[in-house]
Amino acid sequence: MAAHPGKPSKLLELPLELKGQVFKWVSARDFSERSVLQRWFERKDIEQKIAFIKANNPDCLEPRPYYIPDNEPIVDDDVESDDDEDAGSERESDDSDMDEDEYDYEADEMDEDGDEEDSMDEDGDEEEDEEDAMNQDGDDESDMEEDLEQDGADIEEELAEDDEDDLEMGEYVHPHPKWAHVPKFLRLTKYPPPPELLGINKALSEQALSWFSDVAVLEIDVTVSFVHASFFLETLLQIGDAAFSPLEKVKKAKIEVVWDSLWVRASDNDFVVSVFPAELRGRIDAVKQLLMHTPSLEAVTIEWFDSTDDPEAQMLVADICEPFLELSASIEVKQTIQEPGVKKPGDKSFKRRKVGKLRAEFQEIINARRGFI
Repeated sequence: MAAHPGKPSKLLELPLELKGQVFKWVSARDFSERSVLQRWFERKDIEQKIAFIKANNPDCLEPRPYYIPDNEPIVDDDVESDDDEDAGSERESDDSDMDEDEYDYEADEMDEDGDEEDSMDEDGDEEEDEEDAMNQDGDDESDMEEDLEQDGADIEEELAEDDEDDLEMGEYVHPHPKWAHVPKFLRLTKYPPPPELLGINKALSEQALSWFSDVAVLEIDVTVSFVHASFFLETLLQIGDAAFSPLEKVKKAKIEVVWDSLWVRASDNDFVVSVFPAELRGRIDAVKQLLMHTPSLEAVTIEWFDSTDDPEAQMLVADICEPFLELSASIEVKQTIQEPGVKKPGDKSFKRRKVGKLRAEFQEIINARRGFI
C-alpha cells in the first residue's frame, strides 16, 4: 500500500462499521495476534544484534532478520518450562487440548504408515509399487524429522537454496528464543494498524488508531510461569520503559490473577507462606508500573481465580488490587472460585482449571526446588 501523505482516501467515505472491517483486514500479519508483542521484543533484539555486527564489521554484507514462525518448536535453554513444548503454538485457554489432539493426530499418522506397510507386504509381487511406497514412507519420516528438529542453520539453508540473490546478502540474525514465551503472559488481542495504512493521510491515520484503541485489549497473566520471576519482570520493565511503546494507544487491559489460598495457608513450608505471596505482590507492582506507562488506558478488568472466597481470601484480593487504584482508569474485579480437583487419566477439563494448574506448579517448585528457591 503506497503512502500518499495528505491525499484524500475513499476509505474515509465508508460507514464506520465497514471501515473497521477494512482496518482489521489490512492490519493482519503473517503471525498470530497473540504474537504481536512477541514480535516487538524480537525486532528490538534483532536490531541490537545487527547494530553490534555492523559496529564490529562495517564492511559486512547487510544482515537479514529471521523471525521464528508461530508453529515452530521452541528450544531455549535459558527459559525452561513444563509447557515449553506448546510455547510456539499456544492458543487461548484450551492450549492443552490442542496439544493432546496434535499427539493423537501424530499417532493416527503412524497408524496409517503401519497400514501402508501392511499393504506393501500384501503386494509383494509388485516390486516397483512396493519400492515407491517405501520411498514415500521414507520421505514422510524425513519431513516429520525436519519439522520437529530443524534449527536455525537448517532454516537459513532452506531459504537460500533457490535464491541466487542470497549470495549478495549477509547472514541471518535470529532473536533470542526466550521471546517466544512472551504470549504466555503478555499479549494484545488485535493487530495494530500497519505503517503503510497510517502513512496514507492524517485523517485516516487518526481513524485507524482510534479503531485500534477501541478494539484492542492488553492481556496480562500475572501468575503464569510463576517460577520465572526475573523474565516476567524484565519483559514488563523493557516494554514499559520503551521510548515508542506499542501500548501507547491501548485503552483496555485485562489482568488475570490465579491464586490458591487454601494450599498456601495449609503449607507448613515457611518459604511457601512468605515467598510465594511476596512474588505475587512483586509481579502486581510490575504490572501496575507498566499500566502507568500506558497513557491512553481507560479501563482495567482484574479476573481473580482462587480456591476459596472466605474473609481472609477477600482481604488478600483487596490488598493485591489496591495498587491499581493509583491508575487514572476504571477498575473492575471479577472473582471466580475453582476447586483444584484431582487430575485423572484422560481428564482434559482438569487442564482448564486454572487453580489446579497453579497448585501443580507450586508443588513442583517445592518438590524439585527449582528456580528462585
